[in-house]
Amino acid sequence: MWLLTTLGLWTLLCASDTVASVLVEAHERRLDERALVMDGKSRGEVRRLVKMNRTKFRRDGRPVPFHGLTCIAWLPEPLQRRIVSFQHQLRQELDEAVRTARNPFVSRKPVFAWVDSASLHMTLVDIDPSGPFDAQTPVSPEQRRRRRADVSAAVEGLAEVRPLQGDVAGLGFGKSIALLVHFGESDLEFIRDLEMAMSEQTGRENPREFSGHITLAYLTNLPRTASDDILAILSTYETADLGALNIANFDLAGFTDMNHYSPVMTVDLNGQ
Repeated sequence: MWLLTTLGLWTLLCASDTVASVLVEAHERRLDERALVMDGKSRGEVRRLVKMNRTKFRRDGRPVPFHGLTCIAWLPEPLQRRIVSFQHQLRQELDEAVRTARNPFVSRKPVFAWVDSASLHMTLVDIDPSGPFDAQTPVSPEQRRRRRADVSAAVEGLAEVRPLQGDVAGLGFGKSIALLVHFGESDLEFIRDLEMAMSEQTGRENPREFSGHITLAYLTNLPRTASDDILAILSTYETADLGALNIANFDLAGFTDMNHYSPVMTVDLNGQ
């Protein structure tokens, strides 16, 4: 079986660490759930994943209005350039596979909606909305003001504020194609503490536990006859290593759809 779990990949990358922490093991299991899970799925299961993305993208790949606030880490240079280049290469290969595999009588709608390179990021903490509710309502000035105060209070209440570092290694494919981001114990402790502090400030529980990933594309239509070719291409990149993600700051950002994010405030993790 060609599938290598992300936990196995991380173990290889960190062979000197004999005992993984509970936080690291739990995070790696969540990344495993984002691995190439399309392998062996029925058409009905794939259709369900496509339907989940209908709140964010139309069948033709255009983004649907989807409003909210979130805490994200942008990609620093030169990692940004490497990931944009990787995304471009992957897109060319997958688009060609879909083009050559499709029956001319089958719909020509795109299988994937690709995230704009300027919007590539890693989410740290979901805020508003944390699900599909209220996503059609633009963020109000009062909501922005309130969440700025919440983020400031949450960060000020942390015992320690410091830069983070993850490793971008491995590729996942479920309802989206995403690069996976691995973290060590101390960094995961900080992210957990930030999630808890934000939940306390906002009065809302984060509905999904953190799993480091950078989404490259969303599945918007059934792959049909291109399924095997798509999986074959993605499997060649499942152990791709793009390098370190150094996070010196993060933004509270507003979004109007999955391709348009704008900073509301920046949190400096150097404590300055």
